[in-house]
Amino acid sequence: LLQTRLDAVSTGAYSLLQIAAVIGYEFDLKLVITLGDLPERTALQLLHELVEAELVQTVTGGPAPIFMFQHNLLQEVVYRSLPYARRQSLHLAAAEALAATGQAGHALLAYHYQQAEEHKAGLLHALVAADEAAAIYANRAAADLYDQAWHHLQSLGYIGQAQTAVTL
Repeated sequence: LLQTRLDAVSTGAYSLLQIAAVIGYEFDLKLVITLGDLPERTALQLLHELVEAELVQTVTGGPAPIFMFQHNLLQEVVYRSLPYARRQSLHLAAAEALAATGQAGHALLAYHYQQAEEHKAGLLHALVAADEAAAIYANRAAADLYDQAWHHLQSLGYIGQAQTAVTL
């Protein structure tokens, strides 16, 4: 049933849906336009098609609309349909676009850099996000982010120096 609904949308709408899936369950118009290199009018037309197909819904309207997938399983199916290299490049583009705005949190940037396998930037943002989480006693989140930082250290070959970078 889900695949039938996905097959019913245009190629352009499906491509936009794949970009949105990389951004996350919720996504905003501006980031979709940036990552898809689309004119705003085209992006809005494609999003309208996706809303009509009941694949996404509008969360907030106005000059900076936010959309979300109708179901998290839908987002996951579309995300997994992307070739790995394409997912990586979209995650990197998302991280860079979000970082440029200065409005994204370190945890979100750490996530996108991790998925893009950009280990230096991922390490930086994972450590800052972990420290922020620990400061507000969000211990589970802090532990997960320190684990993410550890992964980046391993990938960068800094295992011998890990004790100085991450306090266990």
